[in-house]
Amino acid sequence: MKLNAKNPRQLLGLKAHQRLPENTKVGHVNKQAQKRNKPVVYIWTDGGCRRNGFKNSVGAWACLLQTQLDGEEYQKIWCDGEWGTTNNRMEMMACIVALRKLRNPTRVVIRIDSKYVKNGITKYIKTWQYNGWMTQAGTPVKNKDLWVELHSLIKKHTVVFIWVEGHKNDRNNLYVDQLCYLKMDELEAKAGMKKII
Repeated sequence: MKLNAKNPRQLLGLKAHQRLPENTKVGHVNKQAQKRNKPVVYIWTDGGCRRNGFKNSVGAWACLLQTQLDGEEYQKIWCDGEWGTTNNRMEMMACIVALRKLRNPTRVVIRIDSKYVKNGITKYIKTWQYNGWMTQAGTPVKNKDLWVELHSLIKKHTVVFIWVEGHKNDRNNLYVDQLCYLKMDELEAKAGMKKII
């Protein structure tokens, strides 16, 4: 059967009755990742930042990977943070780190609450590249370094992005969100900053 790059259900090997949310978008199709019996890796990502964009800003990212092999469920979690960053960069770093961990071409579902990342990588990146990394307004695309790396990484896999509403009913989205908050608390505590409630 010929692959339909616009059909996330087929790309993920799902049956006709297994539905995906309407806000599902294919990021890239890699034929090697589509080989039979390749497990699907499910990824939840989140990023956050306090004092977003200021010199004393602190940010964190977190990603959770789940898959099944021979009936056994496997899960891995990564989380880190940095100073002098932005919310959008942290959202992107969560995706980048998760995809870096995949050594072989893989079928991937990324559940993300950032429309900035989802729409940028599935809708706008080709136009940005064509325009020499300039926006329609004629200004340089922000975070070009991360867009370039993220685009390079997703080309190795078949990636489907699903936008989820943050702080709602997705348990794993809430979990990675909480990891980000804890990491920012940790960084601020090490720097001697008092937590403001």
